[in-house]
Amino acid sequence: MTAHNSITFQKNKSLARKLCLEGKTFVQISDILNTSRWAVQRYLSGAIMNHFGHIELGQKNGPYYDTEEEMFNDKEYNFNSLSDGEREIYIEREKTGELGKYFASPNGLHGGH
Repeated sequence: MTAHNSITFQKNKSLARKLCLEGKTFVQISDILNTSRWAVQRYLSGAIMNHFGHIELGQKNGPYYDTEEEMFNDKEYNFNSLSDGEREIYIEREKTGELGKYFASPNGLHGGH
């Protein structure tokens, strides 16, 4: 990394964090900085890790499929197949018009779709 790139990286990193705290999404930050979403994730990775720390995702204790037939066919998901928590998220995102879009939380540290 050259000195110029290092300075640019640090400037973009600071601006990305500021924009994130303002509630901008990764996509919006990417557009403002004229850079890739991957670069935005790289700029914010340290802040995200400091905020959330290590996350345990857990594990699945049962089979993914009940039958071989299910394994060879695409599973179709609908509202009734969601967990209670997933339904709450779905309803909230549908109300705000954010269903299927990238988003940022009030603290600006979440992103994804």
